Amino acid sequence: MLPKIRVFSWRVGHDILSTYDKILFIQKNFVKKCPRCEAKEETLVHALKDYPSAHAILTLGGLDNQLIEGNCSHCIDWLEDVLRVMELKAALE
Repeated sequence: MLPKIRVFSWRVGHDILSTYDKILFIQKNFVKKCPRCEAKEETLVHALKDYPSAHAILTLGGLDNQLIEGNCSHCIDWLEDVLRVMELKAALE
């Protein structure tokens, strides 16, 4: 695994990426709405999966529709499911 991906995965697993949802814990009265789409609160799941551009890229990349449309409360759970599916696809090729 590339070092950048390892560091990113570690940060996702420890839930320490700076999203508006996390900033709210530090700065009270902070608006958590996504600054780009303003449709939802900016959480890790929203930034990596639900944000319209991310959603489009995942769809174009051929990711399983169940993973894209499914609900998950923790980003690390979703990321583990994605990596599991990608490993299976790589093994079949």
